[in-house]
Amino acid sequence: MRALPGAQHAIGPVERERRVLEQLSHPGMPKLLLAGDDAAGPYLVESMFQGGALPLTLHGSPARERFAAELLSLLDALHSAGDGGIVHGDPSRANFIALASGHCTMIDFGSS
Repeated sequence: MRALPGAQHAIGPVERERRVLEQLSHPGMPKLLLAGDDAAGPYLVESMFQGGALPLTLHGSPARERFAAELLSLLDALHSAGDGGIVHGDPSRANFIALASGHCTMIDFGSS
Protein backbone atom coordinates (compact mmCIF):
# COMPACT_ATOMS: atom_id res chain seq x y z
CA MET A 1 0.00 0.00 0.00
CA ARG A 2 1.31 3.41 -0.91
CA ALA A 3 -0.07 6.88 -1.35
CA LEU A 4 0.23 7.73 -5.03
CA PRO A 5 2.69 10.54 -5.88
CA GLY A 6 0.96 13.87 -5.44
CA ALA A 7 -1.94 12.37 -3.48
CA GLN A 8 -1.19 14.08 -0.19
CA HIS A 9 -4.71 13.28 1.07
CA ALA A 10 -3.83 9.56 0.98
CA ILE A 11 -0.84 9.80 3.32
CA GLY A 12 -3.06 9.94 6.43
CA PRO A 13 -4.87 6.68 5.65
CA VAL A 14 -1.57 4.89 4.92
CA GLU A 15 -0.18 6.06 8.27
CA ARG A 16 -3.40 5.08 10.11
CA GLU A 17 -3.35 1.63 8.53
CA ARG A 18 0.25 1.20 9.68
CA ARG A 19 -0.55 2.16 13.28
CA VAL A 20 -3.54 -0.20 13.37
CA LEU A 21 -1.68 -3.17 11.87
CA GLU A 22 1.19 -2.66 14.34
CA GLN A 23 -1.32 -3.24 17.16
CA LEU A 24 -3.21 -6.21 15.68
CA SER A 25 -2.48 -9.88 15.98
CA HIS A 26 -5.38 -11.93 14.69
CA PRO A 27 -5.37 -14.74 12.10
CA GLY A 28 -8.33 -13.12 10.35
CA MET A 29 -6.57 -9.82 9.71
CA PRO A 30 -3.60 -8.81 7.57
CA LYS A 31 -0.14 -8.79 9.10
CA LEU A 32 2.21 -5.87 8.65
CA LEU A 33 5.30 -7.29 6.96
CA LEU A 34 7.22 -4.08 6.20
CA ALA A 35 6.65 -0.36 6.63
CA GLY A 36 8.71 2.69 5.92
CA ASP A 37 9.09 6.04 4.24
CA ASP A 38 11.04 6.98 1.16
CA ALA A 39 11.13 9.89 -1.29
CA ALA A 40 7.61 8.99 -2.49
CA GLY A 41 6.17 8.93 1.06
CA PRO A 42 4.98 6.22 3.45
CA TYR A 43 4.46 2.64 2.28
CA LEU A 44 3.25 -0.68 3.72
CA VAL A 45 3.65 -4.30 2.75
CA GLU A 46 0.90 -6.51 4.19
CA SER A 47 0.10 -10.20 4.04
CA MET A 48 -2.44 -11.14 1.37
CA PHE A 49 -5.50 -13.35 1.44
CA GLN A 50 -6.98 -15.37 -1.41
CA GLY A 51 -10.70 -14.76 -1.65
CA GLY A 52 -13.44 -12.42 -2.78
CA ALA A 53 -16.47 -10.48 -1.65
CA LEU A 54 -18.76 -12.04 0.93
CA PRO A 55 -21.70 -13.72 -0.82
CA LEU A 56 -24.86 -11.62 -0.94
CA THR A 57 -27.13 -14.61 -0.38
CA LEU A 58 -26.35 -16.70 2.65
CA HIS A 59 -29.95 -17.28 3.77
CA GLY A 60 -30.34 -20.79 5.13
CA SER A 61 -26.65 -21.50 4.53
CA PRO A 62 -24.43 -23.03 7.26
CA ALA A 63 -21.83 -20.47 6.17
CA ARG A 64 -24.12 -17.65 7.32
CA GLU A 65 -23.74 -18.41 11.03
CA ARG A 66 -20.01 -19.12 10.67
CA PHE A 67 -19.38 -15.84 8.81
CA ALA A 68 -21.45 -13.91 11.37
CA ALA A 69 -19.50 -15.42 14.27
CA GLU A 70 -16.17 -14.77 12.56
CA LEU A 71 -17.08 -11.17 11.70
CA LEU A 72 -18.07 -10.53 15.31
CA SER A 73 -14.79 -12.09 16.46
CA LEU A 74 -12.84 -9.83 14.08
CA LEU A 75 -14.66 -6.72 15.30
CA ASP A 76 -14.17 -7.77 18.93
CA ALA A 77 -10.42 -8.27 18.35
CA LEU A 78 -10.21 -4.86 16.71
CA HIS A 79 -12.17 -3.12 19.45
CA SER A 80 -9.95 -4.81 22.07
CA ALA A 81 -6.63 -3.99 20.38
CA GLY A 82 -4.19 -1.30 21.37
CA ASP A 83 -4.72 1.07 24.24
CA GLY A 84 -8.49 1.40 24.47
CA GLY A 85 -9.47 -0.35 21.26
CA ILE A 86 -9.65 0.55 17.60
CA VAL A 87 -12.71 1.43 15.52
CA HIS A 88 -12.55 0.24 11.90
CA GLY A 89 -14.16 3.34 10.41
CA ASP A 90 -15.67 1.55 7.38
CA PRO A 91 -17.06 -1.87 8.35
CA SER A 92 -18.85 -2.24 5.02
CA ARG A 93 -19.30 -5.42 3.02
CA ALA A 94 -16.41 -4.37 0.75
CA ASN A 95 -13.98 -4.66 3.67
CA PHE A 96 -14.88 -8.22 4.65
CA ILE A 97 -13.44 -10.91 2.38
CA ALA A 98 -14.66 -14.51 2.04
CA LEU A 99 -11.54 -16.66 1.91
CA ALA A 100 -11.05 -19.71 -0.28
CA SER A 101 -10.81 -21.71 2.98
CA GLY A 102 -14.44 -20.84 3.81
CA HIS A 103 -13.50 -18.34 6.53
CA CYS A 104 -13.51 -14.55 6.33
CA THR A 105 -11.16 -11.66 7.00
CA MET A 106 -11.29 -7.90 7.46
CA ILE A 107 -9.21 -5.45 5.41
CA ASP A 108 -8.66 -1.70 4.87
CA PHE A 109 -7.86 0.04 8.12
CA GLY A 110 -7.10 3.43 6.56
CA SER A 111 -10.22 4.99 8.10
CA SER A 112 -9.54 3.57 11.59
